[in-house]
Amino acid sequence: MKTTPLSQALRDKAATIEDTQTAELIQVLAYLLEGRTLHKAFGAPGDWGYGRPIGDGVLEMLNAGSGDHRLADALVWSKPELKLPNDERTVIVAHGTEGAVNRGYHDEGRWYFVNVGGQIADVFAWADLPAAPARLCSKGGAL
Repeated sequence: MKTTPLSQALRDKAATIEDTQTAELIQVLAYLLEGRTLHKAFGAPGDWGYGRPIGDGVLEMLNAGSGDHRLADALVWSKPELKLPNDERTVIVAHGTEGAVNRGYHDEGRWYFVNVGGQIADVFAWADLPAAPARLCSKGGAL
């Protein structure tokens, strides 16, 4: 993620605030401005305290929806002609006329499948792998 003048100004302001939680919330805003997902910007619910309003809100956000449509699983797609991942970093690629989705990586100007070998033709979008969701205990809190 690239620091912007506004995100840097927010970080500078956060450094002057004595209330730690308020300063951390300003840091979250800076992360969002730099393009991080809500999940990555806020981090783990425990960072904010389980049983506390922000921690419980982050946990609820992570568990919103059902099945594979949770916020933690949201992907941010990039066009390869505008931005490429670092060589050999595993990402999710969308390719072909049917829009197949597979894990792959980019190396020396070409796309390859992970673990199966072979080149991937017609990659029209790629996204970073999503973060793993929080593990939940039987009472709903994270382990």
